Amino acid sequence: MIVSWTSNRTLDKLPRVVAWGIEGTNLSFTANAFSRTYVQQDFAKCLGYNSIIPRTTVWPKRSMHVLSCDHWECDSDITAGVLFYDPGWLHNATLGPLLPSTRYTYRVGESGDGGVMSDTFTFVSPPAVGSREDLSILYTADVGIGPRTPQENGSAVHNGHELDYGAQNLQTASNDSAPFSLMLLNGDLSYADGWLWMWERFMDSISPLASRMPLAITMGNHEIDFINNTEGAPYANTRQSRGECGITSYRRFHIPPYYSFDHGSVHFVMLNSETNLTAQKEWMKSDIVNNVNRTQTPWVIVLSHRPVYGSYSDPGEDAGYRNFSTQLLGEVFSQLKVDVVFMGHKHFYERMHPIGNVTYIIDGSGGRMDFEASHSFASNDTAYKEFGTVGYTRVRVSEGATKLTIERVHMVSKKVKDSVVLTKK
Repeated sequence: MIVSWTSNRTLDKLPRVVAWGIEGTNLSFTANAFSRTYVQQDFAKCLGYNSIIPRTTVWPKRSMHVLSCDHWECDSDITAGVLFYDPGWLHNATLGPLLPSTRYTYRVGESGDGGVMSDTFTFVSPPAVGSREDLSILYTADVGIGPRTPQENGSAVHNGHELDYGAQNLQTASNDSAPFSLMLLNGDLSYADGWLWMWERFMDSISPLASRMPLAITMGNHEIDFINNTEGAPYANTRQSRGECGITSYRRFHIPPYYSFDHGSVHFVMLNSETNLTAQKEWMKSDIVNNVNRTQTPWVIVLSHRPVYGSYSDPGEDAGYRNFSTQLLGEVFSQLKVDVVFMGHKHFYERMHPIGNVTYIIDGSGGRMDFEASHSFASNDTAYKEFGTVGYTRVRVSEGATKLTIERVHMVSKKVKDSVVLTKK
């Protein structure tokens, strides 16, 4: 387990550590942290500039006491550099080896004289690979930080997305009675889009969940899509991260661009829709063929931020990407006997009837509800679809790993509005 936290930059001379142990025992183990950060110049370098480009014009909406232009008026790669916000130090410490399915206690902080340690937290370690124990997994995507409060009008928060309810949705999920052992965030996390202060708010909002269970993310277009993103060709190279270039995400979350892992009886493949899909297809084929033992991990679930299938019409890059990814990956998912593909990006919920024995689910409503229903069309592939709601998805594995249940939960009503059950011998 990798434990991540941040601290004030002025205390950087003290070693950062995690003190940990099995719950009910002393915190007798210590893990040293690897610390890093990002600075303003990193964003200029990523974009190929020698230095941050200064603004030479007055910010729009100045008379409204808005700190800066809103997201769409600031559609420029330089946003992250101009609006730099110092994150302090980002620390990662690896705990282990761990016993499977065991509750551990831990504290983070500084060792030595004058060091400060955090409150105590607990988490349950992942189940053993091949375990047949029941699992409950939390999935969401396209989250954001939630709407601003009246007290924040006129501040930098004024420029946050008005339609985000991600913080409220995560709070609802944190109170779910399901014993979640894993949290999945499928891209478009904070929607900071270069307004780097928003990452601080987002990290605060996920902390109640991420401090007590493993968290795995994929990259979305609002994390890494920038004009010089040649690896994202042919479609993921516009300006939607506003110059973040993936710097904030890669340094906050200890992950490679794409990866896979086992969690009990499930093998997860975490694709990156913002980088070379052709290379990922070959990597995924090798990963599933060579690394997946269906006796141990009978279920294979793929996450990719942008949809491969979906009953919506969208001009421009999204239409091109979907056609490209469908032709590239559609048959491959079926050939590899993938069970479920979770997708986000579009801010609505749609579960499709199996295509090539693969269940495809778009759930990009983890905090956004601004998808126009008029952009969707009737399709025989659709099993269930809804718009204008925020929620999250529960993935349950039960009955000796022979049953996989997927449930869509509304944030407001807390009721299950869609469910499907998959079974294996």
